[in-house]
Amino acid sequence: MNYHNYQKWAGECFGSLDWAPHWEIILTHDRPDGRSEGEFGRSYFVNRHVRPDVDFNWEGMITRESVGMDVDPSGVHVSGAAVPPGTGGDPMADIFAYKWPKEALRESQIYDANDGKTAHQRDWDVISDAVDKAYRDAGLTSESPAMDRIQTLVDLQNEHKGEVHPSRHPVDTLLHSSYCTGAANLFVALCMVAGFPARTLNNAIHSMSEVWNGDKWLFVDNLTDGQLVDLAPTPNRKAEAIFHHNYIQMLTGMGACADGTPLQAAHATRYSEEQPYFEPYINLGTRDWRFNHGRMGLSPSLPPKEAGVGLFALPCPDNIRAIYPEWDEPLLLSRSGREAELSLTPRQGWLDSVVRVDRRLGIRKSFHVGDLDDGINPVKSARADLHISDSIGTEFNASRGGWILQLNGRTLSLEKKALTQHAGLLSFDLPVQYLQENAMNKVELYSEKSYAGLHRYRMPDTLAVHIYPDGLGTELPWYGSDEEGLYLGAYEKPETGPSVCNIHSGWKMVPTGI
Repeated sequence: MNYHNYQKWAGECFGSLDWAPHWEIILTHDRPDGRSEGEFGRSYFVNRHVRPDVDFNWEGMITRESVGMDVDPSGVHVSGAAVPPGTGGDPMADIFAYKWPKEALRESQIYDANDGKTAHQRDWDVISDAVDKAYRDAGLTSESPAMDRIQTLVDLQNEHKGEVHPSRHPVDTLLHSSYCTGAANLFVALCMVAGFPARTLNNAIHSMSEVWNGDKWLFVDNLTDGQLVDLAPTPNRKAEAIFHHNYIQMLTGMGACADGTPLQAAHATRYSEEQPYFEPYINLGTRDWRFNHGRMGLSPSLPPKEAGVGLFALPCPDNIRAIYPEWDEPLLLSRSGREAELSLTPRQGWLDSVVRVDRRLGIRKSFHVGDLDDGINPVKSARADLHISDSIGTEFNASRGGWILQLNGRTLSLEKKALTQHAGLLSFDLPVQYLQENAMNKVELYSEKSYAGLHRYRMPDTLAVHIYPDGLGTELPWYGSDEEGLYLGAYEKPETGPSVCNIHSGWKMVPTGI
């Protein structure tokens, strides 16, 4: 079986990307390595099965000369303030527009037809001027200590935490205000222009940030005036919004103030108890000046998926070295009710689609396994959960379809006792004795059997496997066929209407931009 990466169009802002299969490798240990304190404590593993050979460049990949999406749909997001009058869309389409006076909803505040600048250059210059002014007001220069400069940018972010403006672009937030999404976007833009790698991160209820201080990633929250007072350690001191640890450490109760002193109990509770359990998702797009709920102008002219919402990474053993390269003993969260299970390759964001796996096709998942038995907390069992669409291809008949399952080249049993079928899930048992310690492993599912009759687009042995964008690029080639001319994915971006991914699966119609 010859494997190759599968590419799909991921949205107006991202163009073509490699995608990865949602094939989750799960190792069950005797127990978790630890658990944070409190009623809603989180179970975790410490530095187990971490893939060592992955990295990612978090430096800002854009410059002042980058192209905005007003010029190229795959360009960077631009503000409503930077575009010519009448091109930024209808701000009244936003659900928060009713809170703003008409004057605050106008566009083009920084537009000048004679300035010789592009929209993105106007945005960049406004952010750059804001950084310079913040430094001057604080008595700092570009040579001042990194933490002093970062704290100044955090303070500027929090000054603009307020009513949600229709545009969450950093410049529009700077001119007006926003809640967590726009505030986090603003902080990241300020940092990137100032030379600090930064990224937004999201859970189900909140958008936040992390910034690289030259040594490690630090968690940054955005707080309202009331929160800065209510969470303050003393009446004459505002609450901390930049911390000594990353967000995973905050979730597990290890967080401390930027100077290393412990958080007040009420402040620690904000992260150790009030934040959702099995998250966050780290936004990869902010590296390229593509922000949460970003777009061109003031109106939500692009649906969320087309605007790049969902291109995220979830910290896990497969990618933790790319996300937190400096962290010697990374913590890896397990799920509530499944505390002894460690998912090596969980789903990496909200954006997904499906790909067809049928007879004469194959799918592979690569994963790293560390020590299986350290004498303290051994691996008890392993399985591979293949997530498939409920709408088509849920019928799996191993003998009829000629399916073969292999782990590191060893053929495994596909008898009913060796697999479990649920709605949307095929779960295969993986013998622990076949796993290779401290090495990359691979599990494969393929068929070399042909159909006897006419091969139509919807056949009984089709599996519609969920896939998601592989923004970090950690997935090895995984989708294959010895008849590549018949099955290779082909894509042409249409002028209008839905796009069709031609992988001999005409049933899969994909809305434009997904």
